[in-house]
Order: sequence, then structure tokens, then C-alpha cells
Amino acid sequence: MRKFLLAGCAVMWVVSATSLALAGSYNAQGQFVGTVSPAVTAVVSQYPDGGPALTEAIATLATAVPSLAADLVYVAQTSTNDDVKSAIGTGLARAAAVLSHSGNGGGAASIQAAMAFGDSVTSAAYSFAQSQSVAQQGSSSVSPPPQTSVGTGNPVLTPNGTPLLTPSGTCVSPARPDC
Repeated sequence: MRKFLLAGCAVMWVVSATSLALAGSYNAQGQFVGTVSPAVTAVVSQYPDGGPALTEAIATLATAVPSLAADLVYVAQTSTNDDVKSAIGTGLARAAAVLSHSGNGGGAASIQAAMAFGDSVTSAAYSFAQSQSVAQQGSSSVSPPPQTSVGTGNPVLTPNGTPLLTPSGTCVSPARPDC
């Protein structure tokens, strides 16, 4: 748990310290144009073997800055490590779910648009993680409203879509039920 917290802090520090104007994008021919954001490079290089920590770091980064989704997809395309590709796909799916549930359809759409250029491993991981998210919501076509922070009405969700705060502002953590 501490690793994930530290990874999240590192991601936010990198994002805040890095100019996002350096982010690339895909053109109409499906070619990546521009330079990969240093924030993306820094996060992926922290976890060169992929895994759950990279998945959470990607979800945190893409939730905070959905415009970096194209950079993440491009890094996955050029990676030779299927575990990295899978972590990026899963992290992007989690970020898209969080953004969608919090009412940021534009951010979720940015991720979906970038995934149109994903390689087979990244796309499979993204699709699988999306199906898991839908399965967790049950058969209801209407998802419950997200939890909000006290007085703001703004959703406070973790990258995997679970509430961080209850409406009363108390901590909700499966790892620490007493917090």
C-alpha cells in the first residue's frame, strides 16, 4: 500500500514539475507526432517490469492528465515488454472508468481515442479491464453516484474507481477500515 501511495505522489510531482505542452498525439494516418511527455517517460521508467505498481501509476497519471493517453499508448506500442503494455492498458481503462464515473466524459473520450491506436496486447488489457469494471457494476444500467468530498460535490475516487472519501468526509480504505 505504501508503494502505491509513493507512486501516486511521484506521479503527481512529475506531472506538476513537467510541462504538458510536450505531449504528443496521433495524426489522421495513425502516426504518433510530437515528443513523449517527460512525465510519461518518468513513470514508465520507474517500473520497467510492469506490474500492479505501474498499473496504479498509469491510472493516477491518466486520471490527472487524460491528454497524456496518446503518449502512454505510444510508449506501449514501442515497448518490447508485454507486462508494461498490459499495465498501461489496464491503467488507462481504470482511468477512463474513474473519469467517466466522475462526469469527465471528455477525459474518458481522450483515453478511448488514444486506445484506437493501441497494439494488440495493450488493447486486450484495456478491454479486459473495462469488462471487469462493467462486471463490478452489476447488471444495473445506471451506476450509483460517486462519493463526494464534503461541501464540494466533487468526486473523490481512487484510480481503480473506489471512493476515497464518504459523503461525511471520513476515510474509506479496505486496507485500513479504522482510518
